[in-house]
Amino acid sequence: MPYINSIEDLINALKVKITELFREYNYLNYSRKIESYFKEDFNEYISGNITKEALKNSLEFLSHLLHVHNEKNSYILIDEYDKPVNMLLELSPINHNLLKEAVELITSILAAAGKDNRYREKLILTGIFDTLKRESDSGFNQCEYLWNSKPNFGRSFGFSGEEVRNLVAKLMLGDKENSVNENIRAGIMDIDCS
Repeated sequence: MPYINSIEDLINALKVKITELFREYNYLNYSRKIESYFKEDFNEYISGNITKEALKNSLEFLSHLLHVHNEKNSYILIDEYDKPVNMLLELSPINHNLLKEAVELITSILAAAGKDNRYREKLILTGIFDTLKRESDSGFNQCEYLWNSKPNFGRSFGFSGEEVRNLVAKLMLGDKENSVNENIRAGIMDIDCS
């Protein structure tokens, strides 16, 4: 994501991402199950010619079209959902007004995609921090946060000791066992090497 200096920068960056996403589903233009007036709106997204309001409803709209076409609800996966807000938090000094506007925009997109969306099966977000949950007032009150430190999910995140050893072997980093052990001691890797 490019550097964000204003809410317009964020809106434009999100429009680019949404346009790329909609283009991946261009086959929906040929679906006999989708009405022509929905296809007209769909093509507005593909062209990138969308309003801020359309941006907010983009993921809900796409999941609706997928529901009509596939006759089942969709899983929505969003990687690094918190990246724009985290980028703003890293700025010095922090622009609190821009941060607030960014949180409101992203929260509105995710709330429409998740909480209020009857065409989605699940909304799965990955990120570094639960920034938006802490910064927003609503829209995320039905989320469950899963961390690698939770007992039931510790084996679902990151790499196992065996996976790290295999990666080190593929990269041929000299003394493989010492490379892994040195990184663990330095705190670069925190793995169970059993």
